[in-house]
Amino acid sequence: MKPKAAALIAFCFSLSMLAVGAVTPADEYALTPGQINDLAQQASAGDRNATLRLVQFYLLYDPDLAKAIHWQRVAAKQGNAVQMVNLASSLSIAGGKTNCLEAEQWLLQAKSAKRSHVAARATRELELLRSAESKCAHWLSQRATSNYSFKPNPLRGSA
Repeated sequence: MKPKAAALIAFCFSLSMLAVGAVTPADEYALTPGQINDLAQQASAGDRNATLRLVQFYLLYDPDLAKAIHWQRVAAKQGNAVQMVNLASSLSIAGGKTNCLEAEQWLLQAKSAKRSHVAARATRELELLRSAESKCAHWLSQRATSNYSFKPNPLRGSA
């Protein structure tokens, strides 16, 4: 069989497997219960890669916003500026006073990221969060009267 024909057959087979649901792009993020437990222990001990793997699992494979927010918060506290921005986005989606105020604080912290594209994204997200169209606009406008105090960990490293 010619190489082009073999490649075409392999491509068609992979498309047919996608069509019947045997393989999806999200399958790349699949974890067994044992892997989840192991990664949770590693993430809690400070392993950044384990933390990101759990974020991906709960956002992309087994969507659970509460668990995704938990692991995004862990990653943000580990100093990951990208996850600070992502956490702020998730918190604003979840809505509510505490989430909106926390989202704003994470974005303010992420604006000082060493990577200019992350700092720029944090700046854009902060503008959106504060805009009148945002679910958080009401809560953020009331923050002056709030006794809510949020103190994130200092930004570390090159996240």
